[in-house]
Order: sequence, then C-alpha cells, then structure tokens
Amino acid sequence: MTGKQILSSKIAIGLLIVLLAFLVNSKYKQWQQTKTINALKDDLLRQANVQEQKNQELATSINFINSDDFQEQVARQQLNLKKNGEVVYSFTQGQDVSTTTGQVAAASAQAGNPQKWWNYFFQ
Repeated sequence: MTGKQILSSKIAIGLLIVLLAFLVNSKYKQWQQTKTINALKDDLLRQANVQEQKNQELATSINFINSDDFQEQVARQQLNLKKNGEVVYSFTQGQDVSTTTGQVAAASAQAGNPQKWWNYFFQ
C-alpha cells in the first residue's frame, strides 16, 4: 500500500479522528484549568488588596496611638493627669440640687396618676 492509500483507508481515518478527539479534549481541560487558575488568581489579588488596605489603616492607627497628642489625650481623660503649671477646674453639682430633686420625686410618688401626667407634660 502506498502512503496515499494508507491515509485514505477507513482505519487510518478512524485513528486520526480518535487522535483529534483526544487532542481537543485535552486542550479543553487545559483551557478549563487555566480559567480556574485565573479566577483564583483574581480572587487572591483582591484579597491581597483588601489586606493591604487594612495594613495601611492599622499603620495609620499605630502612628496615631504613638503620637504625643494621643498620649496626652489619654493621660488627661483616663488618668486625670495635667501638665506642669496647669490648673484644672472641676465643676460638680451641690447638695441643693440633689435634695430638690429628691423632694420632687417624693412628691410625685404621692401624687395620683392624673397629677403625674400633668407634671410630666407641663413641668
């Protein structure tokens, strides 16, 4: 048989079709894997960007916490400290206010329900 006859035989054509189907199938699987890998890569890049933003926010927070202004604010508010030569004034309510409030509360406890509503809306 000559080369032309071998290629035109039904067995050779069948083998070439099977080989072509095998090659198409492996190329399709490779394309699917590439698509999956690209999707994973995009997801990882997105996660990396989110983490980078969080890192930048944390770095900004750390810089603020280490700043003198923040430390002074914490020392004033939570530790009740003051600077040298600074005078701190504290304003508190006197005894008169609490006794007056107590008298109003006692009077409203003895009043009837309509009187309590009247006091609630008009006093």
